[in-house]
Amino acid sequence: MSGIILSASVRQNLLSLQSTADLLATTQNRLSTGKKVNTALDNPTNYFTAQGLDNRQPAWRRPARARRALPELRRI
Repeated sequence: MSGIILSASVRQNLLSLQSTADLLATTQNRLSTGKKVNTALDNPTNYFTAQGLDNRQPAWRRPARARRALPELRRI
């Protein structure tokens, strides 16, 4: 089976499209989560700073915990 032969310009265009697709995926992830840094791979310093600040929030300010606490608050 013979391989696909690409000219230099076609190869460069393909690499450019792949790079654009990667950037688009990163942007969509940031928009969907509302966070600039989602993992330590994005930016380790900012990620761990944000984690530390998140952990300092009171439990009722954290959306996931607030949703879990809602049924218990209704019983009061």
